[in-house]
Amino acid sequence: MDFLLEFRRLCEGLPVLFYAKIVCSLFCAIPSLLLLFAVLRSSIHANCRILLCLWAVDQLMVYAMVSWLSVHYIFFEKEYFSDDFYPVGISIRNPSKYYQSSPAYFTLFVFAVTSFGLAIVISELILSGALTLSATIGAFLSNLLDITAFVTNIVVVRFSKRRDQNCHKQLNERYQIRETSSIARAMMPVYFISSSLKV
Repeated sequence: MDFLLEFRRLCEGLPVLFYAKIVCSLFCAIPSLLLLFAVLRSSIHANCRILLCLWAVDQLMVYAMVSWLSVHYIFFEKEYFSDDFYPVGISIRNPSKYYQSSPAYFTLFVFAVTSFGLAIVISELILSGALTLSATIGAFLSNLLDITAFVTNIVVVRFSKRRDQNCHKQLNERYQIRETSSIARAMMPVYFISSSLKV
């Protein structure tokens, strides 16, 4: 018990936890960079490559923001959090057509702009001050986005599982469905932890 009190006093006097966040973010950026380089060199479909690259870049931006906000908190005593999401599921509807299609640059651009716009709005609302109506609305929107991403991911996992069981078509189509399913399943813990921590 004394140890916890001493640790609390230490954290109140020095921003130890924020230095720890910076160090953890730097170490966590290494796998994201490796994923980004691996995806750029892979031979997967262009839409999947774009989404995975955006995820890796987005994750690196989250690490950079956590580090910057920790530095900002250490020197200016302000802190806020935001994150983006890119749901998967487009490729399951008609896998053979999707596999032959060109990258959906416009759709991905619209998702990216919408996501960044929401992040800016939420950040502005939250920065307006604690316990104000706009900060509450910003926190609600942020939580709603996380929960929506988590629910969308659950729907994609279930739909892809059903589609995989009922698919008796070409190998490319089955491969596309399984690839989407594995990506969605890999994102489940991320969405779950993000939603749990924010709610």
